[in-house]
Amino acid sequence: MFSRVLRGRAWVFGDNLDADWDICDLNLLKYLAEKGAIPGAKELGACCLVRLVPDFPSKVRPGDIIVAGANAGCSTACLDGHPNDPHLYAAATLALKGAGISAVLCESASTNFQRNSIDAGFPVVECRGITETVRERDELRVDLERGTVDDLTTGLKMRFPPLPTFILEMLAAGGLYPYLKKRPSQANKEWLTTANVKSFMKKTRKMRRMRPSISSLTGIVGAAFVKGDQWGTGSSSRIFRSSMKISGQ
Repeated sequence: MFSRVLRGRAWVFGDNLDADWDICDLNLLKYLAEKGAIPGAKELGACCLVRLVPDFPSKVRPGDIIVAGANAGCSTACLDGHPNDPHLYAAATLALKGAGISAVLCESASTNFQRNSIDAGFPVVECRGITETVRERDELRVDLERGTVDDLTTGLKMRFPPLPTFILEMLAAGGLYPYLKKRPSQANKEWLTTANVKSFMKKTRKMRRMRPSISSLTGIVGAAFVKGDQWGTGSSSRIFRSSMKISGQ
């Protein structure tokens, strides 16, 4: 069950924590793709981060938190668009969730990784200075609504831009699709008025580093009414234009 206040031990990693080779095992995805199998969170979690910490799946505890450096969740596989691309959207997120991780705190995150994670109901939070403050196995308390990180081991405190209400609601629902299902479609259309969209954009501009991901999510919510299950196939800019089309622009 989702909680706006998380507590768990820290697993600390450096910069460029790769979604395909570190968090996931792209070779496994290739093998399963060739067999026509689609792995779930349990299968992905069983090999999560084993390239960096071989016994990670057996040592991690439910609720533990990943602390990473810059560009967390990046992808170096370069297979996007390839006919035999074994990528699954949010595969790295599913691996982390399957392993029992409750959140990722990082210096900065790949936009795609952060967006896909929130879409899947998994918080990825950018918190400047986190890797300089938190040590391996420190006990952390993270308040997503207030934007605070308390290191219960050392007593140090950090802050990050609090997550907006609509993202907290999306996380609580379990992701983008469950979130949309809980909202009546007509209410969604009325909610996506020009005034509301502009208000969202104005608020997110104040959140310096989270702006790209939140902007994309705002557009995706609008596009869901136009493209149905095809929302993930277009660029964020085209999707956002679709949301403005709904509101009469």
